[in-house]
Amino acid sequence: MRYFLGERKKYVCVMRLNERKSASEIEEAFSHFRGKIYQKPPLASAVAKKLRVREVFGLNVLEIEGKDVLFECDVEGGFYVRKLCTDAGEVLGCGAEMFELRRVYAAGFTEAKAHSLQDLSDALWLWKEKGDASGLDGMVLNLEEALEKTLKKVVVDDGAIKPISTGANLAIPGIVAMDDFISKDEAVQVLSGKGEIICFARALHSSKEIVQMEKQGKGGLAFDIERVIL
Repeated sequence: MRYFLGERKKYVCVMRLNERKSASEIEEAFSHFRGKIYQKPPLASAVAKKLRVREVFGLNVLEIEGKDVLFECDVEGGFYVRKLCTDAGEVLGCGAEMFELRRVYAAGFTEAKAHSLQDLSDALWLWKEKGDASGLDGMVLNLEEALEKTLKKVVVDDGAIKPISTGANLAIPGIVAMDDFISKDEAVQVLSGKGEIICFARALHSSKEIVQMEKQGKGGLAFDIERVIL
């Protein structure tokens, strides 16, 4: 789960102001909350109340009705929309609070992939009582599907699979292919040639550095294995 929690998220939110404001005033206030901003988690949150930087990739007003402002935001993982509402209320000088919040995207998952708890409960009952797993098959994703848009990929040859699964880190000669723009210390998924996930790993060098090292005939370790799956 930790590979999903820090990923980018999108929300649709209703912010309720304590007094009416014009569209231009609201837009002016929101202009201060795009890009990288400082944010301190709210008191009710379960994390340390320390000032930190989070990025807002998009913040757009959709509709204004009386004191209610409907907006959408595209934000970095760990961002608190509730705090955005109270901070925007301070900038507007009237105070505000989050009234409704809906997450529409997280770590590659959209609402199109969502299922209701009732549907899940029905599918689970069919499997347990009738031995019919067809409902669950359409709901439960395998790990490769779940990670498709979350972590960059590294493909290894068959000869590297056994050493990795018994505790060895991944050396440069064992790499068959990898995604571009992998940064040093970035988490990746390591796959077999058949597309099966073998493990999670963390880059010891950037992908550019690894390619250069390979061209120069250098060996050495490329990825530190964090968790073996296969």
